[in-house]
Amino acid sequence: MFLLAASQGILLSLGLITSVYYRKWAHFFLGLIILILSLEILSTWYIRMGYHEASYTFPFWNLPSYLVLPPAFYFFGKFIARPHFQILKIHRLFFAPAILEILIELLSYFSNIYLGTSIRLFPNPIWFGLTEIVPPLALVFVLFLWGMDIWALQKVLVKTYTTSTRKYLLKVLGLYSIFVLLALLWILELFFQLPAYFITLRILCIFIFALGYLSYFQPDFLRMPESVYRLASSPGQARVTALEMERIHKAFREERLFLKPKLSLRNCLNLIIWAAKGHLWNLISSNSSPVTLLCAPC
Repeated sequence: MFLLAASQGILLSLGLITSVYYRKWAHFFLGLIILILSLEILSTWYIRMGYHEASYTFPFWNLPSYLVLPPAFYFFGKFIARPHFQILKIHRLFFAPAILEILIELLSYFSNIYLGTSIRLFPNPIWFGLTEIVPPLALVFVLFLWGMDIWALQKVLVKTYTTSTRKYLLKVLGLYSIFVLLALLWILELFFQLPAYFITLRILCIFIFALGYLSYFQPDFLRMPESVYRLASSPGQARVTALEMERIHKAFREERLFLKPKLSLRNCLNLIIWAAKGHLWNLISSNSSPVTLLCAPC
């Protein structure tokens, strides 16, 4: 189970990470999170099987740095809860400690193998504190900030719930709940010595399997709907737009308005009860939806 989940997680993470070329930053940072968690699962399986003692083995278990998780969660939460958040070049510095940790781990490993040194980083209290204690504490703080962003988003969306806004909010809350549960188990194991590690691994496996199928059937499952984007950007005017778009979707998807003979924008306006021909066209053309294709012949 662990090997299968780790393999699927690595493939899934690579697919999410490469989406950065399309500027899908939420997918990119979720990919980083899944990659670290998948490598952790794979490392656990690999060490339990005793393969790490072979001389020909590359020490990939040094690659999943926990220091990647707090900044990755921070940016992931920002991109799915705050529509106007922008990534800056200076934000790369958030991942500098993780890169430094991985380099030091690899150098010490190969130094012990090929130079005969006996460098042991883990027993060092300073190293242990920076790489094992700081990440979960920072993650708790990041999840608190993410929760504040979700609360602010929910306060805006609750005033004008539509199908798309409700689905998106439930999706965000679902992901947030899973990550809070994983962080809680991590804290319980690290600070209270509760045997929660393998429970955490099994939850991670189930989560990776579920996320893999979700990504396959809904490749843009993290894309913020236009209605949510408008509401979160400008709650006043966007609230009206969201309701109007909901009526357009209902007219075309449920009432199948496009099947009416000699359908024109004027007829659309009469049937959906609006006053301006251009307003309907602008609404449809400015929202990414299959409705655009249906209205094109109008």
